[in-house]
Amino acid sequence: MRRILLFLLITITLLLSLAFLFKVSTTHTDNIVIPVEESIEIKSYLIPVSSFNYYPNSISMEELVAEKLVALPRSKDVLDKILPETTIEYVSQEELKVRIDDGVLALLDEQGVTPDLKSLSINGDLFWSKSFNTDNTYPLVYVEQKPISQVSNKELLEHKRVELFFTGEIIPARAVDRLALNKNNNYTYMYDFFKDELNSADISIGLLENPISGDPFPCTGCMSFVGDARNALGLKEVGFDILSLAGNHAGDGGQSAFAATIKNLDEQGIKHTGVGNSDETKLAPAIIDLDGWRIGMVSADTVASYYWNPGTNYYGTNWFSKKSNAEIDMDRVQLLRQLKEDNDIDYLIAYMSWGVEYTNKATKFQQDLAHALIDNGVDLIVGSHPHWVQNIEFYEETPIIYSLGNFLFDQNHTDPTRQAMNVMLYYYDNELKSIELLPHLSCGPFISSRNITDDYLAGNISMEDLMVNNERNGCVYFQPLQLDQVSPVYKTILDRVMQHSSFNY
Repeated sequence: MRRILLFLLITITLLLSLAFLFKVSTTHTDNIVIPVEESIEIKSYLIPVSSFNYYPNSISMEELVAEKLVALPRSKDVLDKILPETTIEYVSQEELKVRIDDGVLALLDEQGVTPDLKSLSINGDLFWSKSFNTDNTYPLVYVEQKPISQVSNKELLEHKRVELFFTGEIIPARAVDRLALNKNNNYTYMYDFFKDELNSADISIGLLENPISGDPFPCTGCMSFVGDARNALGLKEVGFDILSLAGNHAGDGGQSAFAATIKNLDEQGIKHTGVGNSDETKLAPAIIDLDGWRIGMVSADTVASYYWNPGTNYYGTNWFSKKSNAEIDMDRVQLLRQLKEDNDIDYLIAYMSWGVEYTNKATKFQQDLAHALIDNGVDLIVGSHPHWVQNIEFYEETPIIYSLGNFLFDQNHTDPTRQAMNVMLYYYDNELKSIELLPHLSCGPFISSRNITDDYLAGNISMEDLMVNNERNGCVYFQPLQLDQVSPVYKTILDRVMQHSSFNY
């Protein structure tokens, strides 16, 4: 009898416990108790994309819905919910790129976007950006509650966003030194219009074309460039993380300036590539680890072969060719695969100084070398040296940005040498998704006889004032001015890039 009572007591206790556990996660229909599965909020995003011949980087929702729009059938359910009044044509994957190339905008999910398509911001909010607003104010999002059993592991992941920012040639010598940096004892204001990008990017990269050593006497009209050592601190303060030193003016200050430049950058913690006093150190990569994703960069110059000094213990620049802009050194190029493996590099960048000055089309040599680099493990190529912007190409789904043009230089005597661009690359879960082209314009004494730098540094003229200022009436000499997408010069620069570009992905 005692055992029966004990059994009943245990049974009742278990039933009461079960009832308590199901109290919150059940619903009652009449006298039937039905468990309710826990759910979670899932967001489905769509990104507007265009061809790179569509010049705006940002578009408003009003402008977007007024455009012809296409999408893939798999996005129809979401689009029916968030844009029920908008006409959207659903096309096959094969038709998609053709329609985009014809000038139609597409609305794609994260998986469907590739970097040969231009991702557009909505009201300034770019989906791939680290500053992307996830609080449901983005207009192309559908939010739903889904039972956990129906949610994939991928939907539960917190996606990783990474930004890499690149500038073209930085030449803080000659008139830039004489009339600007040294004169004003200010080595940061030249970068003001891109300080947000330089600081927000996970890695900011540029080509320091000339040595920075001591306090050189600025020259007039000379062709031997040496910048002030104080540039090292300026470059650090504005946010540069890696600099290619393999430019065709790298040896203009002699052996001592090579060593001083390396020392000055090391003291500021700026990583660098492309120079050294042995064949191995010239090829050595700069590496930055981003939460386990190891990004490495090598750099080389194909122009000034007299500064290579291969096989010696003299300082010189890295090379990937046997002659100036000719004859690929395949033995050197093929070292990259082993270099990538030995250094556990997940993503390898090559920053190249190459090509023919004052042209906007890469030479066959540039193209052949770029393809060889990619065939041997390079994941991204960015270049400069021609002082003009050049074309963009995709080879084996790998982008080649042949030339960004001048970022900081005194060449304001022709429009193409003062019209250039920077680029921001956006990665999503360590996969390149978007390339943003950022045209800029510099000004100098060939454009205006009135240098308004003093007023700018004194705070009498703002950056906003400079954006709408007629440069003929005065400008901040040599400062790269970021261009608004409505500027006709913005389109001129991109026209020059697109003239010979190929986006076959």
